[in-house]
Amino acid sequence: MRIVVQNTGFQNGFLILENNGKLLVEASERIDPDRVDVLQSIPAEQCLPISIVNYVARTKQSVVENHASKKGNFKHDLYIQKNSSKSILCALLLNQGQLIGIIYLENNLTTRAFTDDRVEVLQLLSTQAAVSIANAKLYAEVRENQSKLTQFLEALPVGITVHNPNGEVSYINQTGQRLLGQVFAPSATGEELVSADEIYISGSDSPCCARQLPAWRALEGESAIADNLEVRKDGKIVPFEMHSKPIFDNNNNIVYAITAFSDITDRKQAEKLLSEYNRTLEMRPIAPKNLQVLSKTCKQRNKSSFNQKKWQHWDS
Repeated sequence: MRIVVQNTGFQNGFLILENNGKLLVEASERIDPDRVDVLQSIPAEQCLPISIVNYVARTKQSVVENHASKKGNFKHDLYIQKNSSKSILCALLLNQGQLIGIIYLENNLTTRAFTDDRVEVLQLLSTQAAVSIANAKLYAEVRENQSKLTQFLEALPVGITVHNPNGEVSYINQTGQRLLGQVFAPSATGEELVSADEIYISGSDSPCCARQLPAWRALEGESAIADNLEVRKDGKIVPFEMHSKPIFDNNNNIVYAITAFSDITDRKQAEKLLSEYNRTLEMRPIAPKNLQVLSKTCKQRNKSSFNQKKWQHWDS
């Protein structure tokens, strides 16, 4: 705003941005006392001639007034009459044809305060300002989305890791840190990840290599699942399941791999108990008393079946 005002010869300048269909004043600049005030999204109609602002927004045409309070299409605007406005310049901020905002400049000391050269400078500065504002909005949206995504990932009851294309761990949530037993450095590689946490394949006596992990397979374009991995640390063995998936950009390049993993100790214990129970049943001999009951039951079923067939024969 300061650069615009200093290069166009106006006393006051206002930056108006569009937000959800509303035109809000976000900043103002005054030659005296030469400062920029960041405003809190004040509706344009509260501090500016809204008839000019709405006209520029609606028609997408800039407005130049040499003696606004005496002549022109907007001389009856309450703001203009109250402030005896003289020179006014209201210009669009467009980026790729989309309305980003509006710059409103005024000089009440003299009429015809602008020249063609100053208008041309303003057009150049407005183009640059529109691009900067659009980029700033996009960056703010990205940061907000990243913040929301991080909050979501931190709330999940499973561990989450994100690997960049080089296999480096760029993110791990709190649950993941707890499950894996330590806090990873952002630059930890796949090999360091394996070495640090001693990840083994169940039944193996040596740590598995990095490329056996689902995350590495995902970085090669494959969605991978593994439920036979163990973290062995401080004499404790923790089995866990990992699901990894590659994430592609618009050009179908892998930009990172995301992995969800969880502690499956309870499931493994339940599977072990069930297996032992089934094995016990298979090895357990049938008692003589049970054999008599089984024999009697079979005879009764055979007799019932014979009688049923006999009656079916008589009925026929």
